This record gives sequence, structure tokens and C-alpha cells, in this order.
Amino acid sequence: MRPQRYRTTRAALAGGCALLALAGALLATPAFAGTFGVNFQTDRSGYGPYSVGGEVPASAFGVPAADWYEPGVVSSGSTNFSTNGGSVGIDFSAAPFKPGIAYGWTHANQGPPSPPGDPLSGEDVVLSAFLFAAGVGEHGQANGAPIVVTLSNLSSIADLSAGYTVTLYASSEWSGHGFTPASVQDSNSNSETVAFTIMPDHPLWWTSAPYESSGAVGSTTANLLTGDSVTITLTGWNESSHDGNRTSLAGLKVEFTPIPEPTSILMLLVGLVGSVIAGGRLR
Repeated sequence: MRPQRYRTTRAALAGGCALLALAGALLATPAFAGTFGVNFQTDRSGYGPYSVGGEVPASAFGVPAADWYEPGVVSSGSTNFSTNGGSVGIDFSAAPFKPGIAYGWTHANQGPPSPPGDPLSGEDVVLSAFLFAAGVGEHGQANGAPIVVTLSNLSSIADLSAGYTVTLYASSEWSGHGFTPASVQDSNSNSETVAFTIMPDHPLWWTSAPYESSGAVGSTTANLLTGDSVTITLTGWNESSHDGNRTSLAGLKVEFTPIPEPTSILMLLVGLVGSVIAGGRLR
């Protein structure tokens, strides 16, 4: 008696190849884009009821509220936080004072009752507080105090080969000035100078201009960065009277391609492939 042999038909092979291609495409393509944000906070409640930059209450700048990390009311720190299924490190420092407050973004101009008017949006909260730098000799800082933020272990959440993008947000309690550009460099020596564009809204915090706050935004080139860590540096003056710019950082956002992960559906597809290929006629 001859041993039985499998004969795989052309149709079975074609079907198996099609399912393999589909499974490969799904494995290689994440179902969503990843993002997280960092929101720097302050509490200057001694200056009145509109002097707290708190936690982001809702989606802001395209980042869900749950994916915003707040390091607390501090001007420097080093820690790790969980996001998007991984753990990201953050080290940051700035002028060694309590972060600033941009009163207009806390709706300080809306009058009674207190707290007044519309609830704060997520964007308002991100812009309501900011780290600030000090120039040489400014605020008693003999050598100056730049803003430096480093994010690390990005490989725990991101497919670094696909690149990622960093967006920066700056703010001030005043308007009528610019913002110091930021230097962004990753651990793969990709670097870029990021200039800020002033946002059109200038919310009042008292009666009329110039008592109005301002915000600004700037981004790296899309997917330029590929390093496991990235450092943002802003070197300049807190007071804009020095060179027309204020050096501040209210928050940041990182957009990336998540690490692909197999799912039960994909495993089922792989099982189907095996079934189809093995489904030829015995002879």
C-alpha cells in the first residue's frame, strides 16, 4: 500500500498566498496613529482665582485627555510615565522658579460670576502654564537657564524606522512679542530648528490690549526624527524686552507609528492559510 501524499492544487496555493499577503499587510500597518502630549503646569493661586494651570480636561490638539502627561507644578524633574502601552522617560529643566501663568487662557477676562463664562477647553489648559528660560544674568541666573526637555525610550511605543514628529506649544501672559525658536535633536543625530507661529487668538485677562495672552505652535518636519530619545532646547530670555522674543514652553506633542502587534484575528488568518494550503486532495 502506497503512503498517502498531499497534493496542493493551484487554487489552494493561490488562496493561501492571498491570505498570507493580507495577513502581512495587516501586521505591517497599525490600525491607528499613536500620539501623546506633555502639559507643563503651574499654581500661582496667590495672584487670584485664574492663576492655576491644571490637568487637561478633554482632547487637546488632537491628543486624547488620557494621553496627556502632567509632571506637576515644578520647573525641573526626571521620571517615567506610561503611555500607548509603553514607558517613556522625561527629563526637563528650566529657570528655577514656579512655571509661568498665561491668565488669558484661564478665562480671567470673562467677569463674574467666578469662575466665569465658558469652561476651559483642552487647548486652553495646555497654553495656560509654561516653563520659561532665563538669559545670562537674568533673574539672578549668572550663566542663564535654558529650557531643556529630553524624552527617552520611545522605542517602547513607536516604530522608529517610520519616524515621528514633535510639535511644540509656547505661551505668554502678554502679546506683541515673538517666541524663541527651539532646537530639536534626536539620538540618531537628526536635528532641526523649530520656529513658532503665533496663534490668532489673544484672550484678554483684563480690560483691553495689551492685557492679553498669546500662544504659538511649531513642528519638526513630519517623520524626520528616528532616535530612541529626543532633546528639545530653548535658549533665550524670559523678558521679551531683550530681543523681542519670549522663551517659553507650555507643552509638546509627539506623533508616531505604533509598534505593530499581532491580534487574534491575524492569528486566525495564519491558521486559515495553513488550512487552505493543506486542503489539497489526498491521493
